[in-house]
Amino acid sequence: MNIKPLTLPFPDWPQSDQEAWEQARAEAGYFDQSGRASHWTEKTARQVLKDWGLYLGYIDQADNLGLVAGIGSRITKKLLYGYVEHLQSRSLAVCSQARAIRNVREFVRVTDPAASIELLSRLLARFRAIEAPSQNKSERIIPTYELVTGALGYIDEALTRCAPSEHIRASWIRDGLMLAFLALHPIRLANLTNLKLKDTFFVLEHGYECRLKPDETKTSTPYEFELSPELTPYMDVYVGLCRNTLLGNSKTNQLWVSTRRGSMAEHAVYMRIVETSTRIFGKPLNPHLLRDCYMTTIAELAPEMVGAASRVLGHSSLNMSTKHYNQAKAKTAQEDHNKLIAELRETVPEQEDV
Repeated sequence: MNIKPLTLPFPDWPQSDQEAWEQARAEAGYFDQSGRASHWTEKTARQVLKDWGLYLGYIDQADNLGLVAGIGSRITKKLLYGYVEHLQSRSLAVCSQARAIRNVREFVRVTDPAASIELLSRLLARFRAIEAPSQNKSERIIPTYELVTGALGYIDEALTRCAPSEHIRASWIRDGLMLAFLALHPIRLANLTNLKLKDTFFVLEHGYECRLKPDETKTSTPYEFELSPELTPYMDVYVGLCRNTLLGNSKTNQLWVSTRRGSMAEHAVYMRIVETSTRIFGKPLNPHLLRDCYMTTIAELAPEMVGAASRVLGHSSLNMSTKHYNQAKAKTAQEDHNKLIAELRETVPEQEDV
């Protein structure tokens, strides 16, 4: 893993912390294949640094003497519980609080191997015990073929209905296309956001292809797939017309363009997918939930393809019940899945409005 120099998020980091981090990066084994941080991506490393910096910021305000102690010595029950109360006062969701504590533990684990992380692990166990989704996830699952039908229908409607401006119409088409894209190709949000023309997203003679590089995937392996033929005509409209309408005189090679004529940020993509799915289906679907919809659809309607579907999701390993699918090619699996969804959309009768 090649972690680039990172700007420390807390401007007055103790010198010991900076040295410990640099030593962790320099010493063989920490970020190598079998090292303590071998499973980290660069994005993870940045988030760990950020959350450790926020923890230091809290210590600086609550107990300045804590900054004098070594890294492991800053992990006390008083400081941790006070920090959790601080996170709760900011109205953070339980999962966000748990992530902050988990990254504090990761920083300590990697930079101070002699330090005990038992207290942090116990605190995380408490989070797991109380953490519950605000809604039953199973009740929020929508079959993939319904997602695609709804999203493409939304685009068809956007093409013909009255709009305040062509700029707004283009954003409607973009939002429906992003939703349909993730329904059929459930890549991770960061990968969707960072698709770039002629870099990771290519125009072919009769369609489009995504080519993710090893440093862009969680498993550090290349991942390629052709865009589903069902999406090709809609992508033609977006790339050939809507994207230029949104972009105006600005320039960027990012595939997804915002209404402010620039590249869309990850959070913006997330929110547009949530808001668009709410408008179409009456309930919010976030990008990660779309991955659940994908796997649930396969498990229920074509269980023999679960192993291949797991490869499409970019998982590095399968569970024991599907280990014989380990050699499935992600690209072939995606093509098989596209055919299955197309067949389901043709054979499953439309539900009448109630």
